[in-house]
Amino acid sequence: MTLPETFDAREKWSNCPSIRKIYNQKCCGSCWMFGTATTATDRNCIHANTNKDLSEQDLSCCSDCYEGELCSGGHPDKAFDFWINNGLVSYNCQPYNDFALENHEYCSQNCLNGADYNQDKNYGGRVYSVPSDENQIKAELVTNGPIEAVFVVYSDIEDYTHGVYIHSYGERKGLHSVRVIGYGEEDGTKYWLVANSWGTRKGLNGIYKMKQFQPEIGLEDNLLAAMPKGF
Repeated sequence: MTLPETFDAREKWSNCPSIRKIYNQKCCGSCWMFGTATTATDRNCIHANTNKDLSEQDLSCCSDCYEGELCSGGHPDKAFDFWINNGLVSYNCQPYNDFALENHEYCSQNCLNGADYNQDKNYGGRVYSVPSDENQIKAELVTNGPIEAVFVVYSDIEDYTHGVYIHSYGERKGLHSVRVIGYGEEDGTKYWLVANSWGTRKGLNGIYKMKQFQPEIGLEDNLLAAMPKGF
C-alpha cells in the first residue's frame, strides 16, 4: 500500500473522540491498563462504530496480568486476552480510581452508574503482534488505528517539552506502556506520535514525538494491536 508521509489517527478518525483523549494514571503504575483499555476503545470506535470508553479499572480483575502489586506494572498481552475472554465494562460503570488500586482494592464487580456489571461488558476479538518494521507499523496505524507499545523510560523524558524526543541522558526508570497514534518527520528526524498517560501537563499537552528505532528505548520491540469481536 502507498503510505502517507505523515499520519495522525486523530485526523483520519475524527469521529472517534477517544483517540484525542489524554489520560492520567497518576501515582499508580497502571500504564499497562491504560495502554490496553484505551487502544481497545479506539479500535472499537474505528471498526465497530462503538463510542464507549472502556474501563481501565476493570482490568484489576485480571489477576495474571500483574505480579506482586498491580500498581507496580503489568502485562499488556494478558490484559488484551482478558478483554477477549472476560470482557471490559464501560468507564461509566467503573471510572479510574488510583486511590483504590494503590490501597489494593481490586476487582469490584459493581457498576457505580447502576448498570448491570455483566451486561455492560464489551468483548474483544483477537490480539496480535505488529512486526518491528517501519513500513509494517505505519501500515497497521493507517489501516487499523492506534497500537499499544512498551518502551524503556529514562529520566530525560521528564524534561521533554518540544521537538522530537531523543534519549541522551538520565537513568533507566523501567518500562512504560503507551498508545502510538501516528508518525511523521521533523527536521529530518522520523518520529512516532505517542499519546501518553501522564496527563496534559507533560510533553506536548500529553503527546510525545519519539524518534523511531532508538535501540536503548526499544519502542518498536513490543507492539500489540487488537480488534473488536467479530473483526
